[in-house]
Amino acid sequence: MEESARRGNAEAARTLAHAPECPEPLAYLLGWFEDVFGRSGVGMSGLAPLTWSTLADWSAMTGTVIDAREARALLHLDAVQRNPEIAAIEDREPAPMAPWPTKKRESADG
Repeated sequence: MEESARRGNAEAARTLAHAPECPEPLAYLLGWFEDVFGRSGVGMSGLAPLTWSTLADWSAMTGTVIDAREARALLHLDAVQRNPEIAAIEDREPAPMAPWPTKKRESADG
């Protein structure tokens, strides 16, 4: 989105201007998302959607421990990145959920 705005896409610039900040406890997910976005291959319509198996492979190869809730968040970020209209649909009041647990990135390095 940022790259698109830099290239003069007015819609991307407006979206970024109104985008909420990422809460600090969830910032690690954006780093993970940068690692996995576009890694499921390419199809006739462009980038293939992120898959559970891609996440499992990435997790195994990097030694990153990822739980189902984090995986769902990454899958949703992938869907919104490929189709920004999804974000508008999701702007409604979210269903109540248990608080997100604090978690630090774990790697094979320790």
